[in-house]
Amino acid sequence: MMKLTRLAWVTWVMAILAAAQAGSPTVRAGTRDQTPPTQQPPEQEQRQPTIRVDTEVVRVDVTVLDRRGRLVTDLTMEDFVVEEDDVAQPITSFKLVEASGEPAEVDRTSLPIRSRSHARQEAERDDVRVFLIFWDEYHIDQMASALRSREALTNFVLTAFGPTDLVAFMEPMTPLDAIEFTRDRRQLAEQARKLQGRRGIYVPPRNGAEEAHLSAMRDVERLRHEVTVSAIKAAAVHLGAIRESRKDIIVVSQGFRGENDVMLDLIRAANASNAAIHIVDPRGLMVGGGRSMWMDSVSSETGGRTYRRNDMKDAMQEVVAASRAYYLLGYAPSNGTRDGKYRKIKVRLKRGGMEVKARAGYWAPSLSETERSATAAANAAVPPSVERSFADLTPAISRRGADVWFGTSVAAGQFTGHVSWAPRPGTAPTDAVADVHVEARTVHGPVFMGSVDRLEGSGFSVTPGSLQLTIAFRNSAGEALDREIRTLTIPDPAGTPIGLTTPTVFRARGPLEWRSLRGATAPTPTALRDFARGDRLLIRVGAFGVAATAAQATARLVNRRGVDGAAIPVVARGEGRFEIDLPLSNIAAGEWLLAIDAASGEDRAQAMLPFRIAQ
Repeated sequence: MMKLTRLAWVTWVMAILAAAQAGSPTVRAGTRDQTPPTQQPPEQEQRQPTIRVDTEVVRVDVTVLDRRGRLVTDLTMEDFVVEEDDVAQPITSFKLVEASGEPAEVDRTSLPIRSRSHARQEAERDDVRVFLIFWDEYHIDQMASALRSREALTNFVLTAFGPTDLVAFMEPMTPLDAIEFTRDRRQLAEQARKLQGRRGIYVPPRNGAEEAHLSAMRDVERLRHEVTVSAIKAAAVHLGAIRESRKDIIVVSQGFRGENDVMLDLIRAANASNAAIHIVDPRGLMVGGGRSMWMDSVSSETGGRTYRRNDMKDAMQEVVAASRAYYLLGYAPSNGTRDGKYRKIKVRLKRGGMEVKARAGYWAPSLSETERSATAAANAAVPPSVERSFADLTPAISRRGADVWFGTSVAAGQFTGHVSWAPRPGTAPTDAVADVHVEARTVHGPVFMGSVDRLEGSGFSVTPGSLQLTIAFRNSAGEALDREIRTLTIPDPAGTPIGLTTPTVFRARGPLEWRSLRGATAPTPTALRDFARGDRLLIRVGAFGVAATAAQATARLVNRRGVDGAAIPVVARGEGRFEIDLPLSNIAAGEWLLAIDAASGEDRAQAMLPFRIAQ
């Protein structure tokens, strides 16, 4: 077994915690809203860094309770007073955020999201709540505390959350890219049942880092405290990268501590990320003199609470209940100095009889921090259009047994919708899809309903406006395997200066198939977006709109970071039709976009085709 020095061990732990900090969570449920990439001309997009607290705007989440502990939701901006360092601040923005975890009446279905980009989109919604349950295994007793906590957590995750809530578990040694947000309550319950308390338990070690504990027994508890604090801080920063609005971290722990500056860094990171940290002590009222003042400080300074109750489930349900409604107040601080110093915040109401909960303050960024953040964000920014396009890729590890493609073509000002599907390679027999049934519906009623032909696909006329596709996947016995809803917008060719139809992909797995494909009059497009290096793709796209006849098209490859790669030749076939011959043998393995741009005078349109090349 490998031996690590203490320096190597700390480096190894920090690498594990930081490796995926720029990534996004995997989410197991949601709806897919999809708009064909042909409706609007592309804009010059560059996502700016989310800086929730700077010297220009400070935003504070405020929860208000009445004497009976009920949320108060009828207040106005005029009811609040905000002070920074005892100086009153004019409130410049005010919003009541309500999120019950229930889907809107127009969207009663919660379906799987199959990519990290799509997960980020779901988490960014104000009506979706995000909870992270941090199980501090290093500071939970193996027997009584762990048993009580597992039972309480199992019941809690099964009953406390709404259909749209996103929930994940994390432990001190969990890499950030392994955090899996889900709406599957039974999956969460299974995770809760497997949690272990390891306070004072050092063998057997679970990894190289824990093996290093055995050679530094005098430091092991201090090192475990450092790992816990670092992990919670990394989790808060990670959640802050996902969304600007409120996040709740529920930490189950008997007590952790750290050096003053380390704990202050944790509080600072949580406040900057708008993450409220709630501490739940599994010992309940038996804590006695073993209370951790640092834990109390972390919760109170981040807008959370510390709970020491015998009924752990009730305490955690209080966290969820309090997140149903809060006020988001914004103000421009009178002290705009970028000096990196702490600013104390106090929020109060002009009328009495109510309890106000808000974080106690924030650290103003220093000038050097602001410059570093802006530079790093600009270098790492991925245009939103690229993020949205990659969201359409089915993850390589998905259990879905088939891919479904929907595209459009236009002739004489009339759109036709096309659907095709293909089994995903390597699908387990239990997930094998034998039939794909599609119902296409507009506001006027269904326009198509039936099984999609496996070899030739299916087509139907569509009119401008909203189109909803309900896709059902069935096995050979006719049993339902999965279900998906896509909502699209079909543009009006007469009212569009220029647009591009959905790119249609035809795949050839060798020279013989390529010759056959080129000679076919009406080949069937592939629904798959996972290809091999030896494949060759034929991609067709059409321009429509009042300026389409004079359109010219270009194409380029874009990598996962949004960086442009090689230009790809585009051949014009007349009447606004274009073709691209794309051999994959010279393209590196990984995820790519083919960005297709059309221009006619001052008018612009863009379509993006995401695909993956296997190793």
